[in-house]
Amino acid sequence: MEEIRPGLWHWRAMHPKIKIEVSSYYVADSGTLIDPMLSAAGVEWFRERGEPRRVVLTNRHHRRRSDDFKEAFGCAVLCHEAGLHEFEGGPEVEGFRFGDELAPGIVALEVGVISARACSRSPTD
Repeated sequence: MEEIRPGLWHWRAMHPKIKIEVSSYYVADSGTLIDPMLSAAGVEWFRERGEPRRVVLTNRHHRRRSDDFKEAFGCAVLCHEAGLHEFEGGPEVEGFRFGDELAPGIVALEVGVISARACSRSPTD
């Protein structure tokens, strides 16, 4: 876990499905996790630094270990509305739109995508 700016934490962890390290972030002031994996410190690390209140997925495929945080802290899980079809039938995920303020100081901005399929339904889904 590395504090890359005051109150903004970054860590990398091995993704079990794709077998590469992926990045996760925690914005302590607003209690916001972004695309969370578990670090070696586990969820206990967060109990000492302010418990998370929400998980934001940057795309529908980044659910990762959100359920661990939801179970431990009761976090809401948020995903852009275009990707909500991924969660039909569970788990519970709330939608947001670009321009929405997801937490104090955290606004969902549209940026370029690596894969349009990662963000929305495509004809081959």
